Amino acid sequence: MLRLSGYNKSDSPRGRHILFVADRYWPFTSDATLRLQSQLRLWNQRGWRTTLITPRWHRTWATQIHVENTSVIRLDHPPTDSLRSSRYRRSVSQWLSKNLIQYDAIWCDDVQGKATESFAAAAKSTGKPWVARFELDTNERTNASGGSSRPSDTTLQLCAQASAVVVSTASAHQCLIQHGMSGQNIVRQSDWRVASLDRSTSARTAARHALGTINAELALKPQEKLIVVPGELSERWAISLVLDAVAPLLDRHPNLHVWLHGEGSRRERYYEWLKERSLHRIVLMPGIFSCLEPLLQAADLCLFPAIGCGRYWLLPTCLVSEIPLLTPQFAGLEQYLPGVGSALTFQSGCHQDLQSKIGDWLKNPAELQLTARKASGAIRSLEQTISTAALPDDSLDYREKGHGESAQQFWDRLLL
Repeated sequence: MLRLSGYNKSDSPRGRHILFVADRYWPFTSDATLRLQSQLRLWNQRGWRTTLITPRWHRTWATQIHVENTSVIRLDHPPTDSLRSSRYRRSVSQWLSKNLIQYDAIWCDDVQGKATESFAAAAKSTGKPWVARFELDTNERTNASGGSSRPSDTTLQLCAQASAVVVSTASAHQCLIQHGMSGQNIVRQSDWRVASLDRSTSARTAARHALGTINAELALKPQEKLIVVPGELSERWAISLVLDAVAPLLDRHPNLHVWLHGEGSRRERYYEWLKERSLHRIVLMPGIFSCLEPLLQAADLCLFPAIGCGRYWLLPTCLVSEIPLLTPQFAGLEQYLPGVGSALTFQSGCHQDLQSKIGDWLKNPAELQLTARKASGAIRSLEQTISTAALPDDSLDYREKGHGESAQQFWDRLLL
């Protein structure tokens, strides 16, 4: 149990109530929302109460639900354009003026989120501590060489105003330092604290059976191989690269199937491409799964076709679950995939190399499975070396900055 020095019994962690804000949450299952959901689960397990504010993206959605132990409040006017963004921020401000008093601290899951400025203003006016999460966008090709673009002035100003800024990588930490932010309020939190999935034969068989029962198109025979791209239907996830890579293999391997998870504006374009080649019944686009566990259990191979895709939750989960995977090579890969060699990577942007790697896997799936098992061991060894002193997910270390203050003391100071 997390213990906060200076609290009496009535002020125990179980009495602490943290208000989170995110642009998207369940039923969206993007890498970022899955990472946040995993983090909230860990906070709840340690006895903290959590509430999350997010836009009500569809008018049929309930305005308030519970996802596991987190209360999720959906506010109207989803920020789909500049006008609606203004209305959404007003909705947020009005809600905060009536309800913020009951919360002990605020966590903005993305400092560049649509409502972060509203939460920052409310925190300033009430004296509530607030935390902002800052990350560099590793999906941008300009960052593929390991460099980073300059954060906007607004982003830097919000980071400077926050009680603390949480980052998950050394590059994000260094970026803030280089742009003038004091290291005193920057905290490193690992994203690699994820639970492994049950990949036993019985669990995988059950997952495949369940998926086939839900949708007959998803039924698979025991001997059939399944490749899953667990992202979205967009070029951000390099779907065209995947299609170019797998199309020639499907003719030669009749037992191979490909599922492209998610939604996106290019769905029809991808479908027409597949239909022209009579591949639309082999390469399926089953939409969004509100829970990805059965999809990942059913998969024989997961593809992360673009730089940075999946690095928050999907990649770590696949790795610790010993799921064979392929991801692009890029400078700084070791920071995100410690101990992973070239066997699990392909040349970024090169569908021929991805095709070759998938072909090698089809010839000898046991070899990639062994590599995945070794990578899982490397990740677990890394986790054991991390000093884990304070956030309820046990993955935050403030002491490494040399300030003489433990993460436990940091949160005491923040909340008292």
